[in-house]
Amino acid sequence: MNETILLVGCGKMGFAMLCGWQSAKADFSIHVVDGSEEARARAHARGVPACADFAGLDSNFSPDGIVLAVEPGAVAHVLGECLRWSDTGAAVISVAAGVRLGDMSAELPSTSMSLIRVMPNIPAVIGAGMMVCCAAARASKASCALTTRLLEGIGEVAWIDDEEQMDAVTAVSGCGPAYVFAFVEALVRAGVNAGLPEDLSRRLALVTAAGSSRMAFESDETAEELRRRVATPGGATAAAMKVLLEGDRLDGLLRESVEAARKRSKELGGDS
Repeated sequence: MNETILLVGCGKMGFAMLCGWQSAKADFSIHVVDGSEEARARAHARGVPACADFAGLDSNFSPDGIVLAVEPGAVAHVLGECLRWSDTGAAVISVAAGVRLGDMSAELPSTSMSLIRVMPNIPAVIGAGMMVCCAAARASKASCALTTRLLEGIGEVAWIDDEEQMDAVTAVSGCGPAYVFAFVEALVRAGVNAGLPEDLSRRLALVTAAGSSRMAFESDETAEELRRRVATPGGATAAAMKVLLEGDRLDGLLRESVEAARKRSKELGGDS
């Protein structure tokens, strides 16, 4: 198809997307706009044209998709620049945290553009992200399909119909990597406390976490079934699980954590 994609912002997430598209050998003609000389140099190094602002684009340039990989505070300005393509039906895809579809629509009134909000997470930078998308009512099927193709280069893609669920999505998958990292940190410290050298404890924790996640992802069994398979009754794992799960300890802690993140996400999005 050789669709034309304008990537606005080539920082960590934007550059991860760019690398993902190229690694997947996606049939996209990519152009970058970024005010950072360093970011433009990264794009140029991968053979992608980049300019500092919209004025640097060719006068007849017309993208099929516009990916907003900028800070939330910059979205309104970028959308104002996108008004020049308001009648083209282009997909406007925002990965800016907390920027809601209503916020985008307010900046692009009376437009044929398809507005799509995406919540990615940080493993996207290694092609292992989880991207959850929500489209405005007027978004076309073609734009949603383009969005899926764009995001598949950096991980798994899911769609939701109710934007209100985005705060819970943020709390689970957006914030989720930090929960996993914190668990690994704690497991490393516990290993050291049990008498292991720190470097060995770190290696054991990291490889175990990675292998277990992969096994859970690839298995037809649920995480609960896999846990029970490891925890032989009367064995060492069962003794550990008694401590970890007793009194709803782990479930309760994660429920509280996710709810705190969900509420804060809602506040940051402008909802009380």
